[in-house]
Amino acid sequence: MLMHAALGGVALSAVFFALVLATIRFNPEIMLNDYPPDVRAKFGPISPRAKKQRAAVSLLFLAVLVLAAWLAANDLASLAPSFRYRHAFVYALVMMQVFNLLDWLVLDTALVALQPKWMVLPGTEGLEGYRSYAFHFRGWVVGLFASTIAAALMALAMIALR
Repeated sequence: MLMHAALGGVALSAVFFALVLATIRFNPEIMLNDYPPDVRAKFGPISPRAKKQRAAVSLLFLAVLVLAAWLAANDLASLAPSFRYRHAFVYALVMMQVFNLLDWLVLDTALVALQPKWMVLPGTEGLEGYRSYAFHFRGWVVGLFASTIAAALMALAMIALR
């Protein structure tokens, strides 16, 4: 079960990474809240256009999470047909923690190291925050707690969707 959950986390990461990168490529301002504080401060508030786009992207991300919960419920049901909430929670927790770890180690570290120009918000070129590993490490630590809460909610969805 744990290996299935870990592989689910890898698959979820791949889908989310693709969505995040496509979103940033389309309009990096949509992800403004995920940039370091110095970048957000220099860039200024999010535009009304980007706010609307962010709402649409957020719905897409939520749909991916619901789909992931459904797929996880089906996978877990094939492994343990009468699974309970605790089984769903452990499955979802492993999946979400793998996602959180890969987000930090692969996506965030690659972005800090490579810093593609299309990811840099206009007018914020060269700011220290873009090179801050500490910012992304703190994000991973916060993600430990956030992904635990997400796993609890995902487990509820898995129970409801089975």
